[in-house]
Amino acid sequence: MLTENSTGTASGSPSNSEAISPTRRIDRLTYAALAFVAYIPILLTSPGQVSADTKAYLLLDPSKLLSRAPYMWDAHINAGTVTHQNIGYLFPLGPWYWVFKTMGVPIWIAERLWFGTLLFLAGAGTLWLLRKLGLRGPGPAVAAFIYMLSPYALAYMGRTSVILTPWCALPWLIGLMISALRERTWRASVLFALIVTVMAGTNASSVIFVLLGPLLLAPFAVWITKEASLKEAFKALLRIAVATGPAQLWWLSGLYTQGKFGLPILQLTETVETVAQTSTAPEVLRGLGYWYFYGKDGLAGWTESGGLYTTSLVMLALTFTLPLFGLLGAVLTRWKYRAYFVSLIVVGLVFAIGTYPYRDPSPIGALIKFTTSLEVGFALRNSPRIVPLLVIGIAGLAAAFVDALIPALQRRFSAPVARRLSLALPLGLICISILNLPPLWTGGLVQSDLKFPSTLPEYWTDAAEWLDTQDGGLRVLELPGADFGAYRWGETQDPLTPGLIDRPWIGREITAYGSPASVDLLRALDRPFQEGVGEPQAIAGVARLYSASDVLLRLDSQYERYRGPVPSTLWNQLGGTTPSNGLGSPTTFGTPRVNVPDQRQPMIDEQHLAAGNGPTATPPLAIYPVDNVRPLLRSETTQQPTVLFGDGDGIVEAAVWNQLPTERPLFYAATANASPTLFEGIRVAKPNLVITDTNRKRA
Repeated sequence: MLTENSTGTASGSPSNSEAISPTRRIDRLTYAALAFVAYIPILLTSPGQVSADTKAYLLLDPSKLLSRAPYMWDAHINAGTVTHQNIGYLFPLGPWYWVFKTMGVPIWIAERLWFGTLLFLAGAGTLWLLRKLGLRGPGPAVAAFIYMLSPYALAYMGRTSVILTPWCALPWLIGLMISALRERTWRASVLFALIVTVMAGTNASSVIFVLLGPLLLAPFAVWITKEASLKEAFKALLRIAVATGPAQLWWLSGLYTQGKFGLPILQLTETVETVAQTSTAPEVLRGLGYWYFYGKDGLAGWTESGGLYTTSLVMLALTFTLPLFGLLGAVLTRWKYRAYFVSLIVVGLVFAIGTYPYRDPSPIGALIKFTTSLEVGFALRNSPRIVPLLVIGIAGLAAAFVDALIPALQRRFSAPVARRLSLALPLGLICISILNLPPLWTGGLVQSDLKFPSTLPEYWTDAAEWLDTQDGGLRVLELPGADFGAYRWGETQDPLTPGLIDRPWIGREITAYGSPASVDLLRALDRPFQEGVGEPQAIAGVARLYSASDVLLRLDSQYERYRGPVPSTLWNQLGGTTPSNGLGSPTTFGTPRVNVPDQRQPMIDEQHLAAGNGPTATPPLAIYPVDNVRPLLRSETTQQPTVLFGDGDGIVEAAVWNQLPTERPLFYAATANASPTLFEGIRVAKPNLVITDTNRKRA
């Protein structure tokens, strides 16, 4: 058994006073090396290309997003919507991009600096934490690289990097908890609150999971290391709660408002069963296990490097090496914080595995499954986001093991050999850490299928300017819908149009925004066109209901990625430049071209074969005007309203047959039945009744 003394210095090593100078030299070199590895490779990756990270509108116009983020009601999206997590962009991401934009720094550089800062803070925080816990050798430097270069970051970096803020904050929070327990002042508590405020705001579950790390330290400080009495620990936790709680009200109030008045967004995203499919113990131990890491669309994996980590025997061996080394440290090293770091691994592993296997979970998994079936617990369904606890646990134990091994090597071997081994051990582990994250040094952190040029195509900016010069009081309806913003020139994740125009916008994407009725109607309009059976006659009628005076036809999409409609087919369906379906002649933007699908998914289907010679050239964008559109703010007579028995599909069919009112209100029968007062008012107003075949029970 290798032993550490109370200060963390391995037995047989120099005293603290003698170790101060070498430790400082190691730390200076380590911080410099961490900065080099964190910033230089990512800055050299895909110059001029922007990774579609977190929110495209932050990258396009941070000022506009910041001006709208404080408000929980956004009238610019899908006929008005209660926003989801938008308020979280007020800090830190919004100011970050606004400052760089104001300074004239290219947005792709600002983004790379953000990525690098996340990595550097994660590594630097780990080094600082372990020095604070008494380790004086090169072990903390090794741990800093292990934590900073964990594959955990791959599922989020370049796509939803804001979720990594709790990951990079974790070591700092643990260190500040130690300070709060030792110093018994407000300084550490206030710093703790500031860091929580920076990392919170956009994903509550990640924040909750990460906060378990510092909270677990309190009982260990009381009963294991004896650094604080129960009373002192309680006071420290109370100071942290008083400092931290009020500082989070700005985003918690937004979360409450969205939950009470918005769509049930959690129920409209991934399920507990989906999350549980990949959260196996081996994957979690490697720092992986998050379901999104393994998924793919019609062209490529959602995480480009996912295949490398699941099919390469070399990568499998590398990614298990460091966790096994850390576990060996748990078994072979005596260190006063060993039990704490072991508990981080156990808690992280158990909760990250969660309900796997979903059909037959363990007793603890069954309890987690029950908890996530509750409305409050469902928000914590993405259990692999607790993996940072496991990774910091492995990193800490690996550091203690390195610092205990080096004195043992010095005792066993001659001085020259011992010096070489003492240098080779930490450097070798650091090299393994670097090899553990190939996307960093191969350019994969900016994925080829998840980026777009920093200068947008001119036809898009021209179209946006043209739309803003038209009737600004009316909406823009964009067709066809798409799961994500995937264009032939790049992928933005979010649809591009709302970030470019000042007018209200309506469009279908995978995440629902709006009210239940507006979402249902939009999907009912879009779905037939996705399936190749759309009726153009419906567009003008539905656009008038939405008060949309312009229909933006997007024809430059990567339609094969999400099995969307073929652009040339859709263009011809709407009549091209001579529509006869209630739409005016279009204004087109961009040079007409054939939208050729990616050869990874050539789309030789029935539509392609029916086209004979294949797709024809179309303009990238076309804007159709709609006449007789009612203003957004209006008054209408209550006499002879139309009552429709059905849902959004029924409205679309009624629009096809020109049965929608143009000057009088339209009510769903179900809406009227839910309100006796409204029902009576409609009854005496001599309503027109429209019965559709969507007025039926559905499975």
